[in-house]
Amino acid sequence: MPSLLFPDSGARLVLLPKGQPAAGALGYLYADEDCITPAEVYYDVSGTKGPLIPLDTHGRRSVTLDGWGRQPNYWGPEDGATRLWIRVNGVVNPVDADYKWQLDGLRDIDAGYDSRISGLTETVDGQAGQLAEHAGQITDLDTSKVDMSDRRLQATGYLVSQFGTPNGSNDRTLLQTAISAAAEAGGWAIIDAHLTISGSVTVPSGARIDGSRGRVTQTANLSNTFVVANASDVVLRNVRATGLGTDYVPSSAVFAASAVNITGASRNVLIDGCDFRSFAGVGVNIGGTAADVRVVNSRLQGPGPGIIQPVDHNYGMGVVGHQNSSAWAVIGCDISHYAQGVNSGDCTDVRIIGNYLHDMTGQHGIYLDATINLVIADNIIRDTGLQGIKVQLANTTNGIDIDHVTITGNVITASGSHGILLTKAISGGRQVRRVTVTGNSISTAGAGGDGINLIGVHGAVVSSNVIHNARHGLSATDCVGLTIGLNRLSSLQQNGVLLTATSDVDVVGNRITDPAVDDILAGEFGIFVTGACSNVKIDGNTVSDANGRMRYGLYLNTPNQGTVVVRNNDLTGATDHGARLDNAQDVKEWSNNVLGGTTGPVLNFPTTRTIKGPPLEYTATAPPSSGTWPRGAVVWNTTPSLGGPVGWVCTTAGTPGVWSQFGARQSVWNGPAGNALAGASIDPMWANISVGATTAGVLHLARVLLERGGPINSVEFVVTAAGTGLVADQCWIGVYSAAGDLLGQTADQSVALASGGQKSSALTVPIASQPFGTSVYVALLWNGSVAPQLRGAAATATFANVGLTAPNFRWANAGSELTALPATLPTMTASTQPSYLALK
Repeated sequence: MPSLLFPDSGARLVLLPKGQPAAGALGYLYADEDCITPAEVYYDVSGTKGPLIPLDTHGRRSVTLDGWGRQPNYWGPEDGATRLWIRVNGVVNPVDADYKWQLDGLRDIDAGYDSRISGLTETVDGQAGQLAEHAGQITDLDTSKVDMSDRRLQATGYLVSQFGTPNGSNDRTLLQTAISAAAEAGGWAIIDAHLTISGSVTVPSGARIDGSRGRVTQTANLSNTFVVANASDVVLRNVRATGLGTDYVPSSAVFAASAVNITGASRNVLIDGCDFRSFAGVGVNIGGTAADVRVVNSRLQGPGPGIIQPVDHNYGMGVVGHQNSSAWAVIGCDISHYAQGVNSGDCTDVRIIGNYLHDMTGQHGIYLDATINLVIADNIIRDTGLQGIKVQLANTTNGIDIDHVTITGNVITASGSHGILLTKAISGGRQVRRVTVTGNSISTAGAGGDGINLIGVHGAVVSSNVIHNARHGLSATDCVGLTIGLNRLSSLQQNGVLLTATSDVDVVGNRITDPAVDDILAGEFGIFVTGACSNVKIDGNTVSDANGRMRYGLYLNTPNQGTVVVRNNDLTGATDHGARLDNAQDVKEWSNNVLGGTTGPVLNFPTTRTIKGPPLEYTATAPPSSGTWPRGAVVWNTTPSLGGPVGWVCTTAGTPGVWSQFGARQSVWNGPAGNALAGASIDPMWANISVGATTAGVLHLARVLLERGGPINSVEFVVTAAGTGLVADQCWIGVYSAAGDLLGQTADQSVALASGGQKSSALTVPIASQPFGTSVYVALLWNGSVAPQLRGAAATATFANVGLTAPNFRWANAGSELTALPATLPTMTASTQPSYLALK
């Protein structure tokens, strides 16, 4: 705020906001806060009220500063006898000079009078400063000789009423004179009355217009009110203007009826806090090659219903940026009752942020043609005849793409058609590309349009949007390179996600709840892929329908099904099948999908396919006894037991079909698992003869196939004839991996091998769980006089190891002169002694 200083010595200074002196400044004194009535300031005559100090040539009582920003004729407080008299509320009171802060230099004062004013506490800051103790005002600091680089100094003002009295019929000349004079002097033109004009006023470069004290009414048909033509550094602040409205025509001719028409190469234009109503054409019309235009915090209200017809009329906008305009912004505005809220054609660097666009009588909330570098963010858009937001590449002549577009954080409700539409409406090489649509909340009028609709878009991310009550939640046609992810779609009239002739698409992590509200069973799906779609990935989506109206959770109806990946999806609540495919085509990948439908999980699953994971997997405690099941369906047993099945597979389709169990022995006597063994070299019932444990100091090996998973705790065997002369700490049993690495071993076995009978020798450290179907080797090493005899089977070396070669023998010998188990197995040779060695 400009300030007054009263130093101990020297002159009183008036400073600008940045601290520089207000050299040559001129101010005026008023009696009211509206700065209309000049203050009555009287001379003092020997301590009594004298004559009224006259007005200056401008009809005001003025104060000037010298070339250094000082008040002339400096004086300080004396004895209080020096005073002026000021009328306040009808009463004239003295103002003594014994206050700390003082002001001198009233113009046109008779030199014979002692004329001074005391008590000034503030200068202006766009409004009047107040005289302490009284209501006298100082305002309108004339800065024609002052550095105006600091825009906070907005004190200089030219009231329109100073240039004449409004006549109520056509005040256009009066307004034009005030605007021109103020612009020439570098000050504000202040509209301080209700002005009626017929025609346009021109706003020159440097003009600043404040309309907070008055209003402008336009009476001419199809006429602009304020015209900014090839002008720069223009401000319209708090201007209130009203148009005819009845001069509306549904063509481009209506653009002539604009509140503000910015044309040519205009630059740096600010429309701030204005209120424009009933202008048939445009609130703010940005044409030519205008740039750096900002429309902020303003209210733009069109002529509305009865004049603009719903849907049919597309002319009449709150703000328009015409082809070749650039760097314009609409921020924080309230726009309503037009055919379209904000409109443009072939522009660059456009921002539409934080506006309230509502009750669009004609068509769209926002409708933009080809635009490069576009941000549409944080707007509330409701009750539009058609789209909430429409960005369209139409048949214009500028030849630019729609490129680098961000649409985020908007709330769109009750749109007559799509909530957001991005479309390429022309053929040829121009593209809609590099688009981001995120974090929008959309609820359309239902069957009228989709939440988000993309047509001909190349490269887009559509994520984290919440869409409710639309025709399709998300629809993409003839698009390339899309990511559709993490959207929440609910209560949709038809499909959740619809892809038509679209390629290179990821549909990932979306939640689709209750599609198919229309209940048209022929064509309502959670995710629908149709036309020549290719390279589509459908991953991690959840689709459900509690209302029982969705026919399929997923429907693949594309000739390129072989390029489609479907995995990790949860598709339930379908009235028909959880998913439907084309059985004549392969699927690139189908894995880990949970499917549910009244008729069945999948219709037309390909008979030849390349998949990862079973296509039809379920869990139960028994094979199905009802329902229709296709061949190849699998039910996993949730209560497996020793000797019981791991699951069941449908081998013949039907109701319920023919099911066969798998993964278990049919009889407990059909292998080692029936004896609660992890595995054995020979089924116990076939180990019926004695075999020798080969030669002292040589490993006697038997390969064991593990028939159950889990840890290995002990080695089981039977001694049929005791060994003699066995050497302590040189008799061992160990377990080796198929690769020949020692996994674990028992303690010394010289005592166990010296007596007959069934033996169970614990491993010193149990071996960690080994997978089902793993092969290991059990190795027995002895040293002594006579070899122990073990139970085994009669076979020659040829039959014991038929079809096998080292190192894959079932029974083998390895090493020589060993007294301890080696860390790795030595070279094997075939054994003729097939012994029974088992693991438990």
